[in-house]
Amino acid sequence: MKQYKHLYTNLTSFSEFIKANEINTEDEYLIKIFTSILSREESVDLAKSIKSIFNKSTIIGASSNGIIYNSQIINNSTLILIEKYSKQKIKKEIISIENKTPKIIAKEFVKKFEKESDSTIHLLISDSYSGAHDLVGHINHTDYRLKLAGGVLSGLNDWMGFLFDENGLYKNSILAFTLIGEKLTDARYANFSRDPVSQSYEITHAEGSIIKEIEGINSIKWIKKYLKFQDEYKSKSQFKNSKDKFLSTFLYHFIMLLDGHNDASRYMRIIKETDELALYITTIKSGTTFKIGYVNPTQIREQAYNIYNELSGKFIENIFAYVCTSRKLHLTSMLDLEFL
Repeated sequence: MKQYKHLYTNLTSFSEFIKANEINTEDEYLIKIFTSILSREESVDLAKSIKSIFNKSTIIGASSNGIIYNSQIINNSTLILIEKYSKQKIKKEIISIENKTPKIIAKEFVKKFEKESDSTIHLLISDSYSGAHDLVGHINHTDYRLKLAGGVLSGLNDWMGFLFDENGLYKNSILAFTLIGEKLTDARYANFSRDPVSQSYEITHAEGSIIKEIEGINSIKWIKKYLKFQDEYKSKSQFKNSKDKFLSTFLYHFIMLLDGHNDASRYMRIIKETDELALYITTIKSGTTFKIGYVNPTQIREQAYNIYNELSGKFIENIFAYVCTSRKLHLTSMLDLEFL
């Protein structure tokens, strides 16, 4: 396997990069485009241009809230990864999730990938899909052999993640890809570093992403009593972007750690127009129990070091990392240490 990495600025510099690295444009490649700056239209145009150069290649495109490049987090950039595999073929599928239950989507997904249990299947989900947790659960229940990695492409409140390739945008969709052919050896690691600081509480009434009651108490009254909540925002000033808005919220300091959900956590927010407590993106069910917790930077570094020790001394062809938006927003300095 061979990989070329390019921070895209324009087609001229990209063409010079291809020439300088003597990349054979007639070969088959897996080309991934991740952008945190291009518009939807610009992203599709770029994919079309790349396809015209690498006409035998498979293109995968996704928006991102940041780029991990040479062990650093880079904003407002576009990263192009060109990967050449000597013995494997690329399998790519687009699955619509519009007006479908997670159970139905899982059945479609498993049907398309039931023969690909040897290597990790990457799945990217567009448009802030709120059923991802249930979807993964149904995929695991339908075929436990499948190995998954990926996430929901999304931002905070005013930013919707999108998928694309040379054929256009894929609204309310999953873009999934994997390698098929000669068996690969791969491994997946997750760095969860969250500590609970409270007893368990029950969400007694929830509707979608809205939390109506906790322990039988109106959820707004509950956070005022137990979290000493006073006002959603520390400042009444205007926010430059979603990151500033997120970091200005009182509730960003508190994480909802879900009991029995394999380290799943959720951030809470206040919908000021209706004065309701809600989650970012995901839905939640009545009867769910949780603890209040926080992210432990020391554990993040320790677990990153443990992963490093697992990989040391092994021949690694490719490492790919998915990082959640909230982690990037208020742990950027720790992320820099994590990927050193």
